[in-house]
Amino acid sequence: MQELEAFYDEHVDKVYKYFYINCLNRHIAEDLTSQTFVKFIDKVKSQEIDDDKKYLYGVMRNVWMDYLRAKYNEKLVSIDQIEDFEAHAEQVVSSFQSKDMKQRAKQFIHKLPPKQRQVIHMRLIEEKTLKDIASELGKNMSYVKTTQQRAIKRLKVMLENPEFEGGLL
Repeated sequence: MQELEAFYDEHVDKVYKYFYINCLNRHIAEDLTSQTFVKFIDKVKSQEIDDDKKYLYGVMRNVWMDYLRAKYNEKLVSIDQIEDFEAHAEQVVSSFQSKDMKQRAKQFIHKLPPKQRQVIHMRLIEEKTLKDIASELGKNMSYVKTTQQRAIKRLKVMLENPEFEGGLL
């Protein structure tokens, strides 16, 4: 037991600094340091380890990776795993731009004609499918698609020119 306390005292600052440098959050670094030593001590008690220091740093790396997986809740992707990096980058940028565009478009929905406003509100705000909108409005799919297209066209003009007050499109 004395050996574990001495080992802990010798390495706790290094482990804490590793986590703190990576996450820049004192509380998270403390939690991850605790998790690392708990896992390390459990393993030391149950089996013989050849190199305690190497094993500790391996546990530390695993705790960090587990934290990242949990935090981002997605598979970590290496650049080497992406076949067409340019296409991947364009897709990521496009998704951010479309989210931003959707937020900006919401500011102008109230300026749309009533029928277009109704359809686009159901589509953007309520996130309903075209089929659901047609059913709810008692209209055919063609009406909903055409009304949506007109609303989107008008919103694009408004986004490009915020002083837009109407007019025929």
